[in-house]
Amino acid sequence: GPPRIFYKRSLDNGITWGSDISLTPTAGVSYHPSVAVCDSIVHVAWTDMSAGPQIYYTRSIDNGATWEVDRIITPAAPPAGKNNASVAVSDSIVHVVWTDMRAGPQIYYTRSIDNGVTWETDGSITSVPSQFPSVAVCDSTVHVVYADFRNGADVPAIYYVRSLNDGATWATETSLAEDSAA
Repeated sequence: GPPRIFYKRSLDNGITWGSDISLTPTAGVSYHPSVAVCDSIVHVAWTDMSAGPQIYYTRSIDNGATWEVDRIITPAAPPAGKNNASVAVSDSIVHVVWTDMRAGPQIYYTRSIDNGVTWETDGSITSVPSQFPSVAVCDSTVHVVYADFRNGADVPAIYYVRSLNDGATWATETSLAEDSAA
């Protein structure tokens, strides 16, 4: 069948593993999963083609034993592609970044401040062509790295941006690796 997202857990630190659990329906094409865990809550975000490329999310509040129904956390309009989701969590705040094509490839961000129950309106945290984000969080500092293509598709650079207030505002980006055009 089409690509799907499965979950498997170990209750003994990786010595043995339970059965596969499908997190996505068999009808869609799902790919690029990302997982984050805090306490007993497991958060998973991925790209799903069921409604055009959108970012889907689901969670388990019992260490992965059962799962809530998945849902889209990106806006349906415009239907431009959204992919390469990355999720991180600290306490009850869930952070998700992805590549979004609605204004050319840019990194978009959204967060949930109630453990994934509701989601805030998303927004771009980059203003130049950029893709392949990864997010990490420690306390209230959110870290995002991504490939930046401001000097063209053939000369990517690695950039970093951070928020010191749980994703409410973002600092100016920093280049971490020079591109070959510099």
